[in-house]
Amino acid sequence: RIVTTGDNAYGILANSAISGPVTVNANRIDTAGANAIGIRAMTGTGAVLVNAGTITTQGANADAISASSAGGLATVNVTGNLSTLGDNSRGVLANGLLGTAVSSNGTITTAGVASTGIDASSASGPVAVTVRNVTTTGNGSQAVLVNAATGNAVVTVNGALRTTGLAADALTVNSGA
Repeated sequence: RIVTTGDNAYGILANSAISGPVTVNANRIDTAGANAIGIRAMTGTGAVLVNAGTITTQGANADAISASSAGGLATVNVTGNLSTLGDNSRGVLANGLLGTAVSSNGTITTAGVASTGIDASSASGPVAVTVRNVTTTGNGSQAVLVNAATGNAVVTVNGALRTTGLAADALTVNSGA
């Protein structure tokens, strides 16, 4: 179990600034500070893979998982539950230049303003999201947001998407294909 309580205190920060793959496997993470992301995994040109269990963040600007590859693929697999309480705190933020895949078998819950459950995008590849349950309660907090600028976008919901805030769509898919 990983626990952080200070501002800007990530649970896990994994970074390959130039190239190379980044893989993160984590079971349980709790953060309580502002800007305290549960898992932040990023690489310049390689692939990013995050396998996560249960993550809870309490502060503002504290995503549960943030995974990005400026030149490769981003893949996030969640087997537990994700919960964020602060504003601007997404459950999953995933962006891979060549493609993005997000799979969640648990429940994703966000309570803050502008705190989307899953925000998955790719500038030049496909985006695939498979999700069980997502609940958002903040204004402007979409359950699932998918942007595939030039590739296909596929979303599979095996449970329910629930939003209660103003301007909070359950599902938004943008595809340039």
